[in-house]
Amino acid sequence: VMDSVQQIAGEDGKPVLPIFISESVSKLYFRSDPKLKTENILQTKMSGLGVEDGTLVAQLVGSSFQEYNFYQNWLNIVGKDFASPIADGWRIYYDYDLTDSLFVGADYCYRLDFFPRSPQDLAFSGTMWITKKDFALKQIDVTVGSKANLNFVDRIKIQQELESLPAGGWIPVKNRILIDLGELTDFSAGMLAKFYTSNRNIVVNKPREVAFYQHPIILEEDAKLLGQDANWDTLRHEPLTTTEKNVYKMIDTLQNIPVVKTYVDIFKILISGYYRTGKVLLGPYVSLAAVNNIEGFRFQGGLKTNESFSKKWVFGGQLAYGFKDERVKYHAMVQRILSRRHWTTLTFTSRYDLGRVGVDDENLADNFLFLAYQKFGVFRRGYYFNESKLNFQRELFKGFTQRIAVRQLTFNPTYNFGYHERPDTTSNILNSFSTSEVIVESRYGKDEFFIQNGNDRVSMGTVRWPLITARYTHGIQGVMGSNFNYDKIRINIRKRVQMGPLGYGRVNLTGEYILNTLPYPLLALHLGNQSPIYTPVTYNLMNYGEFVSDHYVSLQYDHHFEGFLLNHIPLIRKLKWRMVGTAN
Repeated sequence: VMDSVQQIAGEDGKPVLPIFISESVSKLYFRSDPKLKTENILQTKMSGLGVEDGTLVAQLVGSSFQEYNFYQNWLNIVGKDFASPIADGWRIYYDYDLTDSLFVGADYCYRLDFFPRSPQDLAFSGTMWITKKDFALKQIDVTVGSKANLNFVDRIKIQQELESLPAGGWIPVKNRILIDLGELTDFSAGMLAKFYTSNRNIVVNKPREVAFYQHPIILEEDAKLLGQDANWDTLRHEPLTTTEKNVYKMIDTLQNIPVVKTYVDIFKILISGYYRTGKVLLGPYVSLAAVNNIEGFRFQGGLKTNESFSKKWVFGGQLAYGFKDERVKYHAMVQRILSRRHWTTLTFTSRYDLGRVGVDDENLADNFLFLAYQKFGVFRRGYYFNESKLNFQRELFKGFTQRIAVRQLTFNPTYNFGYHERPDTTSNILNSFSTSEVIVESRYGKDEFFIQNGNDRVSMGTVRWPLITARYTHGIQGVMGSNFNYDKIRINIRKRVQMGPLGYGRVNLTGEYILNTLPYPLLALHLGNQSPIYTPVTYNLMNYGEFVSDHYVSLQYDHHFEGFLLNHIPLIRKLKWRMVGTAN
């Protein structure tokens, strides 16, 4: 492919093959007390391999993800926290040289060169210009080299220019970011990402109401309609360079090369698990086949609609067949998206399948590889189940989501199982049961950040505040054959804890109380892990269904030391190993 198209040389002289370019024009709103921000993307234009709708990409490449505030002690770049050269604890990380004094524009400045005390630390090398009048940061150029404790990253470069405002204070007006991912082998390609942000027409001291900042990113409905170059020439703060104009042409050429299309399709299947064909996604392919002791060889296929089919309705379904048990399993789903602004959905699902006691599909929903692995191997406590569920959820205000669901389930075990019809030793012994329940759940993350990916909403996590989820479940006896009355109360708190030079930790604290006597499959089944796949929500030294509780408190904690120890051990630091501690 490189031989068949025009090439562009990078800064190091190596040939560069463009695969994506994007432009967007936004209005960005910010207030400091309380600290809130929202970005309204007015227009967006993009061209790239494998980009169909572009809604998700438009949000990811917006200015909200390209902001770097050096006045903060820590800057998060590629998922790592870097110490700012003007941080409170600068002595730990940096040495400085005062090298010059000169005019930068209309401001007389001091030039300071700085460099990390240890090349492996997550710190910058570079230069900053400090104004003589205000001692303000006028301009800063920073670089992170290949010796830093980062996997696969050869270089990070950030250039920032700031201007003073008539009302006081300094605002970044230009940001340039470069991230260079190195080649994994001598025969593979690396990747180069460049971002440029320009800020204009800054208005201060006119804060909006708190409710105005309900959504961190808003993409206008017609943001992608204005695609003509003549229109964009009036929107850009600066015209495109000749190289940037050629990039658009080269990407159009690449999109029409058959072998490139094939590789793009394969890559997208590996990332998403689905193959996109028009308005339908086929898959997930990771669950296509499995082998276990109950079903023998299991074959499964499925599909679901995407945003090209409808932005209000989502339909999906899966069919599976086991050649040993000779049973057909199914999963059908229909969802109505009632509001995207307040993310309101009504979802109905119905499924019949084989499960194993001790594996909770709901808690593992984000780990599709782990769930797919559960269909393999020996089922010590397998069971067939019918489940129907109606789920309604709505984001009532920023960070607070309310969910109400009704669920009906039947449990038919494949192993020797029995329980007393009443919680005594004289009643009949039954070997299957049915439940009907109502679930009320509240979820609050004060600074949780979401983006929309087609017909899905993806959480980007919280920054400073914990994510709190409270759930109440009530089982109703006699409704649709339900065998039990019961009540369950569950509270979960998750938080990322930043510890400066010691790295960071992640806390997952859960407490649950079940108020009634029930057969053990209806109690709290703590998630074990008998697979080779590590996942932080499981007890990795415990088998499936090994422990159950009717009331408990659990704490799961993992700590990433970010090179705090290994960076200071000769020879070992060259391996770029990480030390992670976990406790469950």
